[in-house]
Amino acid sequence: MSQETKNLVPKKVAIISSILVPISFVLFVDLIKKIAASKLIKKRNNNRANFNDYSKVIEYEINERHSYREAELKIFLKYSFIYPLILIIIFLILGNSINFNIIEVYFSPQYNKTIYEKILGTITILIINFILYSGLLIQFFMNIEYLYPKTSFCFFMENIYGPILEEFIYRGILFTLLKEAGYNGIKSAIYSSLTFSLSHFRHVFDIYFSKKEIPRLFFQSFYTLLFGFYTCYAYNYSGTIFAPILLHGICNTLQMPRFNYLSNCTNIRKNIISITYIIGILSWIILIKIFH
Repeated sequence: MSQETKNLVPKKVAIISSILVPISFVLFVDLIKKIAASKLIKKRNNNRANFNDYSKVIEYEINERHSYREAELKIFLKYSFIYPLILIIIFLILGNSINFNIIEVYFSPQYNKTIYEKILGTITILIINFILYSGLLIQFFMNIEYLYPKTSFCFFMENIYGPILEEFIYRGILFTLLKEAGYNGIKSAIYSSLTFSLSHFRHVFDIYFSKKEIPRLFFQSFYTLLFGFYTCYAYNYSGTIFAPILLHGICNTLQMPRFNYLSNCTNIRKNIISITYIIGILSWIILIKIFH
């Protein structure tokens, strides 16, 4: 079934959803973080805690980075399923009236792709992504770059569960909803990626952020904007939500290259890595053009 043979989602519904869904999701996540902070602070301070004493979070993250993060994520996992469940129920109830069947469109914005095409598209996307990361993979191979240390639970939450949740919200719902309203792929990607980026910028309003964190925050928001476009492309090309989920998980695992590790390398190694980065990025651009 294609958009030519079905009624479109009203554009007002798509636009309002693209505003309300990310805002409500951010507020929900921050609420859980406050609940987590309150519980952990209360436990540590002999049952004396203020629910709004969110500024204490950064103190815990600095002093007990891994142990606090894991405890916080366990509380987050306990409550986080509530939001997507509510979202699914709302769209199931409103589905017929807004021409958006969430069960039908969740796995693909393109109805004419076979399972074989979806699998092939996903594999293609992942291969292209590994080519983009060629320089970083070389750094890993040379033992110059290292994965950020995480407990197994933190790894699950940040590299598996997190990508599933975010891709469901921003690509599975928002990007698809905008396309179902008749917006082309580029406009849909812009709207959904912008909300994805702004959701990462919410920390600027937290009083515990120091001035030195602001540049990193801007960089993260810019990076997530570009990454949003990338995952929208992966979703649109493959026709399945599993492609951006896998892509998101892999990118979260590998992270951005930390070039400070290169300071103790020989010039030969630096040249090899530099050339590999250039070749990887150029090859990625060419392959994106070919498979577009």
